[in-house]
Amino acid sequence: MTGIRNKPGGRPAKSRIDKQNRVVSTKLTELQFYAIRKRATEAGLRVSEYVRQAVVSAEVTPRLKPTTSTSWRTGRMPEGSHW
Repeated sequence: MTGIRNKPGGRPAKSRIDKQNRVVSTKLTELQFYAIRKRATEAGLRVSEYVRQAVVSAEVTPRLKPTTSTSWRTGRMPEGSHW
């Protein structure tokens, strides 16, 4: 039996760069999940690969800083700021 364990076989191990070992999880509504699954199917991808590609290529609009968001609500700029 020990001879079988030491026998090389199977596919070669992936490099550290290619290996996917981190997990990001999120909660979705049923509607969101089915919409993503539909788009993934239309693209010919698994849901995980579709989401991975979408996340990597997405552009994110940063949130406003608290001082900036205050000026938008009040119509006044914080002291020391200029238009």
